[in-house]
Amino acid sequence: MKGRLVALDRLSGRRAAAHMRDGLLDDLLIDGPAERPAPGTVFRAVTDRPMKGQGGVMLRLPDGRGFLRQTRGIAPGEPCLVQVVGYAREGKAVPVSARVALRGRYGVITFGAPGRNVSRRITDAARRAGLAALAAPVPLPAAAGLLLR
Repeated sequence: MKGRLVALDRLSGRRAAAHMRDGLLDDLLIDGPAERPAPGTVFRAVTDRPMKGQGGVMLRLPDGRGFLRQTRGIAPGEPCLVQVVGYAREGKAVPVSARVALRGRYGVITFGAPGRNVSRRITDAARRAGLAALAAPVPLPAAAGLLLR
């Protein structure tokens, strides 16, 4: 079979999407468990209490509790923007990161790390210059960065 096909269905009750290219599976996406936030989800959290022995701080998320492995510069009751980095174990808080990044196949938008950059893996100078020229006019929020890959 030549060409592309996108198949949408459910797998074990979860939404699933498959991208087929020339008869071969190119990409497969399956939703995570509905009761837990998926990695990549961004929340506005409120810091709760520091966990001194574990080197982090507990957060109040809209859907429960989160754990951030950072204590410097964070005061209890302070709001912050966090991103889920993995699934929580049973009875544990959701692991989150303060480094929010929206990742795509060809680019990454980073918050708190300004700048327009091209991936180091792209070694061709002409291609790097072309991508840098593409990134220059892109409007970004304050303190946001763009990485093209």
